[in-house]
Amino acid sequence: MSKLNFVIAFIALCIAVLSYFKPVNNTSYATDNDINSTMTSFDEIELIKEQSTDLDVEQLQLVINQLNARLAKLEANQRNSAPLEQSVTEIVDAYVAKKEQEEQDRLNAQDPFHSFYQSLPDNYEERLKTDPDYAIEMQQDLKQKVLDASLSEEERLVAMAQLQMTMGMLAEYGNLENGHELSNAIMDIANNTTDEGNRIRALEVLSSGPDINPKLAPDFIDLVTNDSNNYVRNIAANGLGMMMYSGNIGVEAREQLANNIIQIMKNTEDSKLQSILQQNFGSEKDIKQSLEYIREEETR
Repeated sequence: MSKLNFVIAFIALCIAVLSYFKPVNNTSYATDNDINSTMTSFDEIELIKEQSTDLDVEQLQLVINQLNARLAKLEANQRNSAPLEQSVTEIVDAYVAKKEQEEQDRLNAQDPFHSFYQSLPDNYEERLKTDPDYAIEMQQDLKQKVLDASLSEEERLVAMAQLQMTMGMLAEYGNLENGHELSNAIMDIANNTTDEGNRIRALEVLSSGPDINPKLAPDFIDLVTNDSNNYVRNIAANGLGMMMYSGNIGVEAREQLANNIIQIMKNTEDSKLQSILQQNFGSEKDIKQSLEYIREEETR
């Protein structure tokens, strides 16, 4: 939510607050209840922003400053009045913070998997790169969360996504894991969850990483061949492609994976499966040419 919108509403709020101050000869004064009442009607005042188009932020700031000065003067001249505990600016700041938190909570509820981006410090990437201890601490913490079965599936998936992003920022994708404990943990979520959204997110996380575990090939072949969800089949095919051209897969394992894919292409009568495999691997000839090229590169 843009702070400019709140600034527009702020002007209306200032006018409303000013209305609570009585003339000098009147012993009434603005109270905390008055301020709270004004706060509760803030949502109605926000309608003003819908009537504004081309606004100059500097002009708005000038108006705010003038209104604050007027409030201070009125308060100083007020007879028998108690000082306001909060300035109008503080009230607006509190309202902005409240609305921003409500918006963040709404986004977290709708999509917890991607909302972690919003909660990261603004200098997250810079600190990772300039503070080695912080980078190590973050990696260890995220890995522990991925492996912690006591956490929710969403929390573990978020931790894995953040870990991949973190390793990418540090250009250390190849050091993401040893022994493939992390990928096995995420695959367990994909295989055992009752939440289709979490299953898809788990497969997306696995297939998007360059360090994908080649031992998961049988799982991905089963998905691309038999899953009823075509999107899942595409994810699985992409994951198989990442495996085949990964530097972590052995020569024999790569050859075996390629042969399995070729056999599926030859034997399937599923036109959709044929299309998915061709989009990800090309023809049988293309696969064999790719393997030949990799062999030549590895012997140099």
